[in-house]
Amino acid sequence: MSTAAIICPGPSAARTLLQPSLTLGAFKLVLAVNRAVLLPGLSGLVDWHVCGDWSLLWPLGRHAPGVCTTADVARLSSAQPAFTGCKWMFWEALGVTPRYSTIAALGLAAKLGAQHVTVFGDDKQGRGDWDGTPGGRRSEDRWADERDLQAKAITQLGLSVTYQGKSV
Repeated sequence: MSTAAIICPGPSAARTLLQPSLTLGAFKLVLAVNRAVLLPGLSGLVDWHVCGDWSLLWPLGRHAPGVCTTADVARLSSAQPAFTGCKWMFWEALGVTPRYSTIAALGLAAKLGAQHVTVFGDDKQGRGDWDGTPGGRRSEDRWADERDLQAKAITQLGLSVTYQGKSV
């Protein structure tokens, strides 16, 4: 069974990935969602950065060989010097309608052959990331919508998903 790790930016990511190289070495594929790509110790371990918003992607720069984003964001970003030589995957090609970056990461994992996914830091509560940095449009209504869409996407993709830390 092909396995993938998805690292989301929630506070539990920092608690569950104390030694990223040891923990993530068991996975054939490592995907980081949004600001999770900046988690200490991830440098060189992430295969794909999943981020749907150019206003977040550009300041973060390139931290992985590949970026998974919308076709429009890729069109705007691919000319940026920080993304020279980067592999691109478009949300529109994932077999699900992501709307949220974590769902896009699940779609990418499935598209790249993963059957089982372990998700770190997918807290879906509060406003802060793993380092306390507040996210923009985060509310309980938004999290409820994402939880519902994520459950549907997991079923549609036929993935087996395990959560480490606070689960959704």
